[in-house]
Formats: sequence, structure tokens, C-alpha cells
Amino acid sequence: MVGIGGGVAISEFFGWLWHWGVEHRGWFGDKIRDAHVHHHYVVYPMERIRRPEYYISSNSWSWYVLAGLVTAFVLSISYVVGQILGGIAVVVCGALYGRFIVNNFHEAFHIAGHPLTFSDWFRKLRHYHDLHHLVNGNYGIVSMLIDRVFGTFVKQVPRSARQE
Repeated sequence: MVGIGGGVAISEFFGWLWHWGVEHRGWFGDKIRDAHVHHHYVVYPMERIRRPEYYISSNSWSWYVLAGLVTAFVLSISYVVGQILGGIAVVVCGALYGRFIVNNFHEAFHIAGHPLTFSDWFRKLRHYHDLHHLVNGNYGIVSMLIDRVFGTFVKQVPRSARQE
């Protein structure tokens, strides 16, 4: 259970941090940020935020860099505290969560008529993702809890942005 909970928590926290700091603030330079900006404004601008056929990948290789950094961090800490098997469990669960849950949800947000749109919960989550393409906020993908914790949650388009 620690592996699952820890993996999800690590994935959510570092995913939010990477999305906010690296892909939007450019902590590691313009190359990674520009690839993400391309996803927002060229591939999926608001007027074409959903495509009917399939998801067009943003080819964001930077998430593999993040996975490597998080893996090294978690395994180093788990080695120091003598819990290497627990660290491995956290890394594996976090990687599986990121790849199969976070990635698939993000793709689903951009596909028109996706089968999950029957769910109110999914439509609400997709709405928050749509807002992310309009304003600085909602950097989480599957959970907005991390955005609420760090003050980046946006429930609706701010009045000032609506006027623009």
C-alpha cells in the first residue's frame, strides 16, 4: 500500500512541480518550455482544444527526464533510510500511475466525444484542464488537490481574462 500511495503522491507532486516550474516558468531553459507552449497554442489552442479522431502527441520527452530525476531522488532517499524495496515500489507505482493514468487522462481531455465524457467527474476535470490552456493554473492532470495545496487551482476564468 505504501508503494501505491507513495507512487501516486510522488507522481502528483513532482508532476505538478515539473509542469509549473519547467514547462511554464522555464527553469531549465526555453527548449522544454517552448515544446509545451507549442502544445498549448499550436497543436491544441482553445478553438481546437479537442480533436475528433485521436490525440496528437506533444512529443514531450522532458517527462522522461523528470522520471529519471525522480527515480534517482526516491531511490537515493530510500537507500539512505534502509528501505530500498519500498523505494523501488514507490518508483514503480509512480511510473505506472504517470504512464497509464495521468497520460491517458490527458489524452482523453483532448479527444472530442471520448467515452469518459458520460461522467460528470471527468467533464469537471476536463473543464479544469481546459482552463489550464487559458490561464496560469491547474497544473495537475488527474487531481486538482496539488493545485489547491499550492494555490494554483483555478475554478473558472478570471473576470480580467474574460474581458480580453
